[in-house]
Amino acid sequence: MSRFVKIFLTILLGLAGICMASAKGPALAVTGWGTFIDPDGDCHLSVKEETVKVTVPGSAHDFAAELRRWNSPRILRGANGDFIAEVKVSGTFDPKPKSTIDFRKAYNGAGILVVADNNNHASLQRASYWDGDHVRHYLNFEVRHGGELTGERFQMDIPDAACWLRLERRGNQLYAMTSEDAINWKSYEPLDAELPPKVKVGVEVVNSASNEFACDFERFAIYQSGRREDEADKPEAPRE
Repeated sequence: MSRFVKIFLTILLGLAGICMASAKGPALAVTGWGTFIDPDGDCHLSVKEETVKVTVPGSAHDFAAELRRWNSPRILRGANGDFIAEVKVSGTFDPKPKSTIDFRKAYNGAGILVVADNNNHASLQRASYWDGDHVRHYLNFEVRHGGELTGERFQMDIPDAACWLRLERRGNQLYAMTSEDAINWKSYEPLDAELPPKVKVGVEVVNSASNEFACDFERFAIYQSGRREDEADKPEAPRE
């Protein structure tokens, strides 16, 4: 085989490898929810009636502009203007001590994600992290603008149990709430969020612990103008 042919084949194999890597995690329509996106192609999704289960391996999966990491598994659909998003989150939140992201604690989080683009997004999660000698369970509320973390609330401890999350957009402010029964709610002070009218809204799972993390989402809904918006039957992949 000539040297030229060897070089040509090496280039072809390299391009094939790039194509295979870029083909990971194709978008998948989930009826009643939106579009499932698994950038690394290593997470598992199962759907049963009104429950979606997402399993994430014990490796770094996050959606955080300041980390330059956007590989959390997520399901998103479109929303325009003010809205209320709700979902019930359950599962075993038990991150082991070893973190898979440098300078971050081992973390499990699952909840609502709002995305304008990779550098501008917000999230509300049932969350837990390894805190030295125990796991802390709390409500984590974050806003990112221009590629930086610009607002956060993390003071509220919550039970290690299934809970409802509600994220409401009113103009340029986001209001975050949680409830154990979907009747009595606890809330944070709102955070400013400079997001365009049209965004993607849905659910995501974050894991920076070395152990596998699985959680269930139930009865996800987006309400706009006083009614439920079911756009998931016509999903589109988020423009990130």
